[in-house]
Amino acid sequence: MKGLSGVENNQGIIGFFPKPAWTESDLTGRVIALEGIQDPGNLGTVIRTAAALGGFSIISSGSGVSFYNPKVVRASAGYLFSVPFLSGLSHRDLVRKGYHLWYACPSEGIPLPETELEVPLAILFGSEGSGLDRDNIAAEGRKLMIPMNGEMDSLNVAVASSIVMYEINRRSMINNAQG
Repeated sequence: MKGLSGVENNQGIIGFFPKPAWTESDLTGRVIALEGIQDPGNLGTVIRTAAALGGFSIISSGSGVSFYNPKVVRASAGYLFSVPFLSGLSHRDLVRKGYHLWYACPSEGIPLPETELEVPLAILFGSEGSGLDRDNIAAEGRKLMIPMNGEMDSLNVAVASSIVMYEINRRSMINNAQG
């Protein structure tokens, strides 16, 4: 078991599953786009949150940690198999497909509570160390920010994306209750 698991204190169970084969047609109307995420725990948390809230897909620029990294799979608590994800797809590809593009920025943009987040939408989050590549911020997108206490200048990418996903879900539930 120790040789197969790769985890020091395994649970005594090992399963073998085929890798998910998602395509662009599997993407939902609510996409979390990640650019250069390096920490497997962060990516796993984004996947797990997307699964918990439902209706989200994830794309990755292709630079950064692999969706199949063992630590990503563990951090996602197995939800990697239920959340559509694609690597190597650009946020510009989503714009061409009609998605409304938002850039999550730590200190500039429209405060999240004031944004109008129309579906289909894609929200782009940058890497843990350097944030969004300014060269990748296109004119067709808008910036949003999460209002924070004056002492804070940024949030962990997993936390920031979770807050944004929750807000999108909250609004969807309100709209469904009213409509």
